[in-house]
Amino acid sequence: MDILIALLDRPGELITKRELMRTVWPDISVVEANLTVHVAALRRALGDGQAGSRYILNVSGRGYRFVAPVTIEDKFESSALRETPTAPPHNLPVQLTRPIGRDEIIASLGQRLTTHRLLTITGAGGIGKSTVALSLAESFIAKFSDGVWCIDLSSCADPGLVPTALATALRLEIRSEDPLPSLVSALRNKTMLLVLDGCEHVIEATANLVSSVLSGASSVKILATSREPLGLPSERVYRLPSLEWSAPSSCRTVAEILKFPAAQLLVDRATAAVAEFELSDADAPFVADLCRNLDGIPLAIEFAAARVEAFGVRGVGSRLNDMLLLLGRSHRAIPRRHRTIEATLDWSYQILGPDEQIVLKRLAVFVGGFTLDSASTVLADGTIADIPEIVANLVLKSLVAADVADGSARFRLLETTRAFALAKLSTAELDSLRRRHARHYGDLLGTTSIRTTATEVATLRRSEIGNIRAALEWSFSEQGDNAIGVLLAIASRSIWLGSSLLTECHKWTEAAIAHLDSLESNDREEMMLQAALGISQMFTHGTSEEAHSALLRANQLAEHLGDTEYQLRTLAVLTLFNIRRGEWRHSRALGRRLAEVASNSADPVAISTADAMLASISAGHGEPTEAIKHAERALQGSTTSVRDAQIARSGLDHSVQARIVLAQSHWHLGQLAQSASAIDNVLNEAEDYEHSVSFGVGVTWCLLTISLGRNLHSYGSWITRLKEHTQRHSLASYYGCALGFEGKMATDRGQHDDGVGLMRAALARLRSRHYGILYTPFLSYLAEALAAAGHLGEALIAAEESLLRTEQQGALWWIPEAMRTKADILASLDESDGEEAETLLLRALDAARAQQALSFELRTSLSLARLLRYRGQTAEARALLDAVYVRCEDFDAVDLRSARQFLSECS
Repeated sequence: MDILIALLDRPGELITKRELMRTVWPDISVVEANLTVHVAALRRALGDGQAGSRYILNVSGRGYRFVAPVTIEDKFESSALRETPTAPPHNLPVQLTRPIGRDEIIASLGQRLTTHRLLTITGAGGIGKSTVALSLAESFIAKFSDGVWCIDLSSCADPGLVPTALATALRLEIRSEDPLPSLVSALRNKTMLLVLDGCEHVIEATANLVSSVLSGASSVKILATSREPLGLPSERVYRLPSLEWSAPSSCRTVAEILKFPAAQLLVDRATAAVAEFELSDADAPFVADLCRNLDGIPLAIEFAAARVEAFGVRGVGSRLNDMLLLLGRSHRAIPRRHRTIEATLDWSYQILGPDEQIVLKRLAVFVGGFTLDSASTVLADGTIADIPEIVANLVLKSLVAADVADGSARFRLLETTRAFALAKLSTAELDSLRRRHARHYGDLLGTTSIRTTATEVATLRRSEIGNIRAALEWSFSEQGDNAIGVLLAIASRSIWLGSSLLTECHKWTEAAIAHLDSLESNDREEMMLQAALGISQMFTHGTSEEAHSALLRANQLAEHLGDTEYQLRTLAVLTLFNIRRGEWRHSRALGRRLAEVASNSADPVAISTADAMLASISAGHGEPTEAIKHAERALQGSTTSVRDAQIARSGLDHSVQARIVLAQSHWHLGQLAQSASAIDNVLNEAEDYEHSVSFGVGVTWCLLTISLGRNLHSYGSWITRLKEHTQRHSLASYYGCALGFEGKMATDRGQHDDGVGLMRAALARLRSRHYGILYTPFLSYLAEALAAAGHLGEALIAAEESLLRTEQQGALWWIPEAMRTKADILASLDESDGEEAETLLLRALDAARAQQALSFELRTSLSLARLLRYRGQTAEARALLDAVYVRCEDFDAVDLRSARQFLSECS
């Protein structure tokens, strides 16, 4: 209290530790640790850190500051001492901590208890059943004249002693060998709430007791906690859920993470255990990940919080593989069955029947959940009769979690339960289970089928990816079976591509190809693996020779086998490969071949894909009108099923490709409003993209078009998101582009050295990934940044390289801009009248006009007009620019504003 008063006396001010110790202990010499302990107790009393509330802020090494709002009211209300009415008796233990995230549940259960006489709270061990029940019972003390009584049945080893345990708690002397009738008689006229805590191991005896009490004592209500229901007709059952947690990717700050009860509990208990604990924004995603891995189980979270002092938040998360060891502790204040997670689970395990114990152990082979069909197939070895029935019993006993959605049931072990069950399996038994598990998921994915529908891919991606990953890990391990692994790698390729898990696709297909010779595989298997390897390698490692070789090999095998679908798949990806490299001449030939085969096949997926490719190729060749025609045709045939199939086949939603071509081509034609609308459509959709490659493609090309004519810094948040997203998904090419846009934005803001540094880093990444299509534009941007920084010699070298590469690649779309950039730098260097710069600008104008690229024509005309005015030819400059400017639509673009200002200055 003295510390609190001292802090409140100077709210908001930093009070040093020395000042506080002098104030609170004026005549006593105390060590600093004494203050730390008392401040920690004060923070617990105030609820500091709970639900985001902050009261006392620790300034490390200095002191404390009271940061909550303080209101001083000049009021004093006197009152005479009143006689306090006698409260109804009870034996409820004092709650040492408040339940977090359970207020609504407790209120709802209170309403149920008002209208029903028997309420059972069920749930897994450590889920918080006792905490909720005791909090609920505490709120009912005043409503039962004969009291609220808690009977802890967990210590009752003999079912025959259940009635005696109740009599003992109520201090009733019952001398009969059968105490139940006397007990019911004693309760007949009582108004009372009985809390029967921990009934699962004496469930039948408890059910018999409850049935008798409810029948013979009409004013008694019963609140029970158990890992399974009592099974009585009058029973109302509430299954207590885990505390809600968030996905790590959705929580970047402390404020965001503390919206979720699981995180609130962890922070609250960590703060109580470590006086100096302060959660930072940098650790918020790790807290989210930790709570998710612990399934939101309060007891597990409390144990994890107790380890924060030793390991830190990140350290606790990284040690969760050794979950049972990490989440164990001894504490005399809690029941023995809750002193470690292992003790909690062993309590439940020991009261299972032999078959139930076997099934629970074997279910640990599943990762992320399972269906009853999968459990029946993988677990069956002839020794267990009815596996679905046993699984259902384990659900009732809160050892297996069930989720019924879309008319189908799915089950899973909580991660702590799974760790416990795995530890119970012998090495031989686990190996046998993993073999059956891998074979089952190979069969489930359909290893003999080339086709996998988009719906199947989406379903498997959502539910079975953990099991597929685990099956592949085992198959290619030393103890595994490579033959099963090859079949799994083939069958799962659409899962990885559809999920944008390209690194994993590359890992598993490469592993499978390495074993093809020893397993005497056929050409069809190799074709499927090489195609998936080439696609995943192209997006993760860039357009390397290895990726190209894999795609060519897959295409050759498809031709050899006469497989039209795989001819289309590989032609589409080879076309995209050459587009990404900036090899426009090669891509045109491949695109025409793709369109021909697609037209003959009448495959809507291939036809839409071919049009998207031809749209990109036409745009690259400086044919914006033709590009728009193909892009619109691609979008006309782009249904949801077509888009899903495109992702499964080639790892990209080609409707995104068509939309960015529309944005780019409308900009070239000077149709700026239509271009902006197309960009907004792509970015608005990108908010909901689950497919990372499509996100990277869409956002990158939108930002490029924006960088040509609008203020890039207005889209700074998109650059940041692109950078984070591509780094997270190992999309190195698009990460390099994000760095380049950062550099362009820095240059636009006048931060020239930063711009040059970022641009060089971007080009290094793009060069290492052979991402030629945007390498030349970023070279031009580097030249501009170097020129702005005063490095004109280096700027000219970069501009000349950009123009040379553009001409060599046949990237006609960038020719006007590459020429204009070089001309601007030449004009800055040339001490004469700039004839070489003028010649280059005139060539750029011809190129822009040949493409009907009005936007490039405006940019080039503006550069040429500035050169003419510098020579004193102001009238010619104004006439040249005005002739282009009057053809442009009214739009808020950088070049249009610059042109207006120039014309105004000239007049």
